[in-house]
Amino acid sequence: MKQLDIRIKWSPGHMEIEGNEEADRLANAGATGPMDQAIDKLPTISGVRTIVRQKRLYAETNWWEEMKTSLSAGYKEWSPKYNTKEPKELTLPRAVLHRLLAMKTGHGDYAAYHQRFDHQNNKLECSCGSAKEPYHFFKCTINNLKRSDWPLAL
Repeated sequence: MKQLDIRIKWSPGHMEIEGNEEADRLANAGATGPMDQAIDKLPTISGVRTIVRQKRLYAETNWWEEMKTSLSAGYKEWSPKYNTKEPKELTLPRAVLHRLLAMKTGHGDYAAYHQRFDHQNNKLECSCGSAKEPYHFFKCTINNLKRSDWPLAL
């Protein structure tokens, strides 16, 4: 690979540097003048995507600010910002993902859930004797015994 000796030196502007005034004039004309419509001057796909992303985020944020005034307290905590890439959680085994989603949403085989919706004939306690609740999975003595053998127990 060819090596070059490059040195950067600060030059004060407008100090009798040949072509400086012309360069400033051309830069201003380019920045304020009409866009060149030649095919090689059109925006790139990447540039268009950036503009679309910025406009979408702006529209989404403004919509959210207008809408959240009429939402309940629980929904107001949510944010319109989200990642469009596949979350890492989706690589978890299905049984683990089930537990994670149930804990996050509160919709699962939990005593409070069954009582709220007046479900009949549901077991409200875990086989260890504790009430079923979202985070019980991590505190349960039965699950802790199984997890001590993980991943062999799977």
